[in-house]
Amino acid sequence: MHERELEQRLNRAVTNTTPDVWDKILLGCEKQKGEQMTETAQVAAFEQQADTKKKVAWGKFAGVAAAAVAALVMVFAGVNYYTVDSVIGIDVNPSIQLETNMKEEVLNAVPLNEDAQVILGEMDLKGVDLDVAVNALIGSMMKHGYVSEMKNSILVSVENSDSTRGQVLEERISADIEELMKGYALDGAVLSQTLPEDQRLQDLAAQYGISLGKATLIDTMVSADSRLNFAELAGLSINDLNLILASKNTDFPGVSSTGQANSGAYIGEDKAKEAALAHAGVTAADVAHVQVEMDADDGRMVYDVEFVSGGIEYEYEVDATSGDIVRYETEDKTGAQHSGQAGAAMQQTGVAQDYIGEEQAKSAALAHAGLAGADATLIKIKLDDDDGRAVYDVEFYAGNTEYDYEVDAVSGEVLQWDQDVENYNISQSGVAPNASSGSTAFQDGTIGESDAKSAALAHAGLAEKAVSGMRCKLDHDDGRTVYDVEFHSGTTKYEYEIDASNGTVLDFDIDHND
Repeated sequence: MHERELEQRLNRAVTNTTPDVWDKILLGCEKQKGEQMTETAQVAAFEQQADTKKKVAWGKFAGVAAAAVAALVMVFAGVNYYTVDSVIGIDVNPSIQLETNMKEEVLNAVPLNEDAQVILGEMDLKGVDLDVAVNALIGSMMKHGYVSEMKNSILVSVENSDSTRGQVLEERISADIEELMKGYALDGAVLSQTLPEDQRLQDLAAQYGISLGKATLIDTMVSADSRLNFAELAGLSINDLNLILASKNTDFPGVSSTGQANSGAYIGEDKAKEAALAHAGVTAADVAHVQVEMDADDGRMVYDVEFVSGGIEYEYEVDATSGDIVRYETEDKTGAQHSGQAGAAMQQTGVAQDYIGEEQAKSAALAHAGLAGADATLIKIKLDDDDGRAVYDVEFYAGNTEYDYEVDAVSGEVLQWDQDVENYNISQSGVAPNASSGSTAFQDGTIGESDAKSAALAHAGLAEKAVSGMRCKLDHDDGRTVYDVEFHSGTTKYEYEIDASNGTVLDFDIDHND
């Protein structure tokens, strides 16, 4: 209510309540004209009467004014009660937004995704103290498995027009959550931040279907480390983001952190380093300047491993779950002669310096099988590790026979092989090897990874922005070319086998992990 309107209401109240005593005083004087009174007595009587009337009027005015002020105070109190003072975001994978008033009582609890609806369930948090509401939400997240020993990170984001008040509230809620998790015998990790008023961040949150708090955190990470990518990070959980934060030797302004994110779901930095060294064919004693950091690639967690050995700089990307080499790059920093180019720096991507390469590995396997390149179809080659030895796994078909070979990556020696006769007769026109590179190459008869992903998502009834950890790999099953598609939604894992020729769902498995 504006100040001018308040003055007008008070004026009307006083005017309507205070009587007009002047006319009555004059009338009283007229009635006393015939009486014998001295002028002094008349004046005294007049003053006494006027004084009495004035006291009555002011008494009534004071009562009405007090009542009016009390009513206005109640109006203002009601307005303040229902006015949003702070917006608190709590993110794990469920994202929940709490709107509170000046008394820190919850006005509204907003679930921002499907997992958050599970967390809220039948709870009605309106009118509940903020501390009680936070306690209830953390307890529900624990109960439903969204917060656990393996997933122990929570993000708290506070939005308040008063930055000082917002900072105090952020610190208090973070400390409360940390104590709550200790009460569940859990070593929690809490990230916290205050949110600026920034339309760009709101647009990013809407674009990627995430909370404003999560969008702000990712934007801070990307701004501080240009190697990070917003789109890659958007599909990760808060625990994965916390692991990346912890592994970077970078200051992330505005983000406070307590506790340590649990990395038990992944192989760890030491094993990632071992996988990279084994692939490079060097030992730990041969390398220097080793650096290992966590990152994300195509929705999955990876370790970036970098080191130098013998003047060669190695950069590896190792799958954080399986330890597989996702990609790698080597560069000669010595300026030595390579391939007849004096003084030129040699850079290789995808093939280690001392390995024979996929083409020679394929040739070794085909020669051992007594086959020509034209006789084999559906050739697949993968660099692997077998008890510390780098090998190429080579798979192909000839007729209805499947061949599996293991070829030494350095010498080209055939170490193991196996062949199985399949009932399915492979079409010779369906697939063909890539003669130039030796890598698996499928003809245009396949639908493509994008369509395979779409088929799996459509069957699961999910949008791509609602899933994480999406993987798609071309494979074969009993002679049929298929796409293996995997992804997660909440705590549910989906695995699909899609026909590569027409997009039909051949097989699927849905695993609910509590």
